[in-house]
Amino acid sequence: MTFALDIFLIVLLVLAIGYGFVLNRRIVALRRDQKDLDKLAASFNAATVRAEAGVAQLRSATENSVRSLQQSINKAETIIGDLDYLLERGERTADRLEGAVRSGEGLVPGERGRRPEGSDGSDLAENNLEERELLKALRAVR
Repeated sequence: MTFALDIFLIVLLVLAIGYGFVLNRRIVALRRDQKDLDKLAASFNAATVRAEAGVAQLRSATENSVRSLQQSINKAETIIGDLDYLLERGERTADRLEGAVRSGEGLVPGERGRRPEGSDGSDLAENNLEERELLKALRAVR
């Protein structure tokens, strides 16, 4: 019976040694994988830091673009207002000039520089003044 018990113990020891050998291989592989995982974690951390910096730069660039765009919009709105005013003035002046031409209040054809009889020239002076103001405003916009 002791012989059978010895054989049984030998078999158990061989199995334990085999199991220990397999377990040792797995532990070595786990440590190797842990080193790779540490490298991967460090690489991921560096990528995260770069991404955060990129997001901050993108946010800053976006804010600058928005400010610049808003300034351009404000400037365009001002110019639109000026152009609307000039257009209105131009239309009024054109309507007055057209009315003067149609009603014969303009210069007598063929006689340059001569005012029509009975005209004191105040309408023409007013039109000339408005035309000069309009031209002056147009030059200022440029």
